[in-house]
Amino acid sequence: MSDPICRAAGNRRCRLTRFIKSCFIVAVLAFAGFSASSLAEVATGVPRIFVEENVHNWGKVLKGDVVEHVFRVRNDGDSPLLIEQVKAT
Repeated sequence: MSDPICRAAGNRRCRLTRFIKSCFIVAVLAFAGFSASSLAEVATGVPRIFVEENVHNWGKVLKGDVVEHVFRVRNDGDSPLLIEQVKAT
C-alpha cells in the first residue's frame, strides 16, 4: 500500500478505489478500440446488401412445373459485394 489514501483509509476502501480506477481504464480502452474499428470501416468501406423481397412463396407447385422468380439485389455499400452462397429451402 504505497498510496497515502490507502494507508489512511484502510484496506477495504483501497480495494474499492483500485477497482473503480481499473473499471475506468477498461472503459476508456474499450471505447478507444470501438472508435478505431469504426474509423477503419469508414476508411476501407463495407458492402451493404439490399434485397427488395427476400422471400417468395410460389404456393403449390406440381411435379414437372417450372417456376421462376427474380430477386433484385442491390449493393448500397461503398465496396464490392460478393455473394458466395445462395440456399433454396
